[in-house]
Amino acid sequence: MGIRAKESVKRAKRSQISYLKKFKIWHYKPIFTWEKWEIWEYIRRNNLPYCSLYDEGFDRIGCMICPMMTWKKHQFHRKKWPGVYKAFEHAMKKKWNNIPAEKRIDNTFEQFLTYWYGKK
Repeated sequence: MGIRAKESVKRAKRSQISYLKKFKIWHYKPIFTWEKWEIWEYIRRNNLPYCSLYDEGFDRIGCMICPMMTWKKHQFHRKKWPGVYKAFEHAMKKKWNNIPAEKRIDNTFEQFLTYWYGKK
C-alpha cells in the first residue's frame, strides 16, 4: 500500500518527500502520515482492489522472507509457499559459499538460516 511512518522507528525518521540523487527523481510518500484505519476506510469508500493476503491476516506483505518475522510466522509462510523458501535458500547458499570463511559471522549455513528465521 505504501510506506508509513508508523511502521517502524527507522521509517518515522524519514521525510515524506525526498530527492533520490542516484535516480534524479523526487520520491513522495502519499500515505506516510496516514493511520492504518484511514487507509482501509479510503479503500472501502472508493471500492479499490487490494491484495487478498490482507484478508488472510497479513498486516504487511512487502517481504515474504523477512528476517524481522518470528520463527512461527516463517513456518506458516514455508507451508504456504514452499517453493519460494526453497528458491531463497538455494540463492542464499550460493551467496554463502562465496563468502570467505574468515568473514562469515555464523559457522554454518544452517546456523545462518536459523538466525535469519528468528529461532535463537
